[in-house]
Amino acid sequence: MPFKKIDVKATIEQQCTQDKDFKEAWEASKMEYAIIGQLIEIRKLKHLSQGDLASKNNTTQQAISRVENMSINPSLKTICGIADSLGYEVKLVPKA
Repeated sequence: MPFKKIDVKATIEQQCTQDKDFKEAWEASKMEYAIIGQLIEIRKLKHLSQGDLASKNNTTQQAISRVENMSINPSLKTICGIADSLGYEVKLVPKA
């Protein structure tokens, strides 16, 4: 069975217009999704598997998976450690 392509951005926008509670929850978590998304993108650009990143970060593939699929709320220390393992650092910048 082939995968069905889903426009996630459009789906989120539609849900935000239809559900006030969803919109509030999305607004509160948007930055978290952006940070995790950037870490995933960098890992993939560097052609690293979750296992490769785990080895560089002295953790397990399962731990990286839980961070990436947001099944846990990682600590700042964990986020900084993953970024460091990828050759990046975490910085705060003014909103555009």
